Amino acid sequence: MSKNHMINIWSWDNAFSAIGLAAIDPDLAFSQFATVFDWQDESGLLPDFVHDAGASFAFTKPPVHGWAILHILEAYRDCFSSDQLVYLRDKMEKQLSYWLTHTRANEQELSGYFHGNDSGWDNASFFDHGGPVVGPDLPTFLCLTANCIAQLYRSAEEPHMANKFDQIRTQLRNLMIKQLWNGECFVFRKPAQPDLVLPDTSLAQFMPLLLGSDLPREIADKLVERFNAQGFLTEWGPATENPQSAYYEADGYWRGPIWAPTTLLIFDGLCRQGEIRLAHELAKRFMRTCEASGMAENFDALTGTGLRDQAFAWTSAVYLRFQNVLSKAQLTSA
Repeated sequence: MSKNHMINIWSWDNAFSAIGLAAIDPDLAFSQFATVFDWQDESGLLPDFVHDAGASFAFTKPPVHGWAILHILEAYRDCFSSDQLVYLRDKMEKQLSYWLTHTRANEQELSGYFHGNDSGWDNASFFDHGGPVVGPDLPTFLCLTANCIAQLYRSAEEPHMANKFDQIRTQLRNLMIKQLWNGECFVFRKPAQPDLVLPDTSLAQFMPLLLGSDLPREIADKLVERFNAQGFLTEWGPATENPQSAYYEADGYWRGPIWAPTTLLIFDGLCRQGEIRLAHELAKRFMRTCEASGMAENFDALTGTGLRDQAFAWTSAVYLRFQNVLSKAQLTSA
């Protein structure tokens, strides 16, 4: 991810790098997925990271790959070959099986993260009481994984298999709404302490926007209204923790700073809900941040200052993706 300090390839960073590369080098974009999927355990578990000496399974990372592949195929339809798509479909089937088999008690429960590092949001406020934690981001990603698998089967003219994964997607969405939607927002909870109220001030609560029309309109509208009303979008981009929150820290890793991956996820979620103007404004602010402070690992949400590693791959990748989207938007409007 960087030649400074963070030299591993983490198994969600690679998905964003693939998005940034897809327009200019599709084979290298595919290799970003394969670099991690080639190390997949028989159970379907992906490693936390890989590097030149091997891989680490101490943690894993959130299953954003289905969303990322859908994002790429929607933008660049013929990006991957038929053989590459079969490889990705088969790997994602195993990945989905891991999450649905090993991270929940039964089919009537939602999958959860055992540790903050598994979520990618390492020290986010909703992990303030430890894990395991169930929240709306993981079922959203699993819904999108099932959706991606279904679409790939449908393209291969295997409707029976496509329908199977459509049903999984619907079941997961319904469970998420039933168990985590409180009428105003999606909540986080600890299965072992169901009465414990966890913080609801993290940007992760808005990940269900990625479901597009699969998310009931009234819920989507409330999420967008909440995002706007609570000041998550600063001059520089979307803060990962509400700047008014007691948990907010200027250099608190996932408790405040702006990160490239979550910025792209929020951008895509807003687009899928028809909030194009807001999404493009968010992208412009993030691009200005990068232009002012470089491609840093993350950025101070209130000053735009680059934090931690000062040259990070997924920041560059998201910048390139936004540049591509906004350039096309300008051509269309012209």
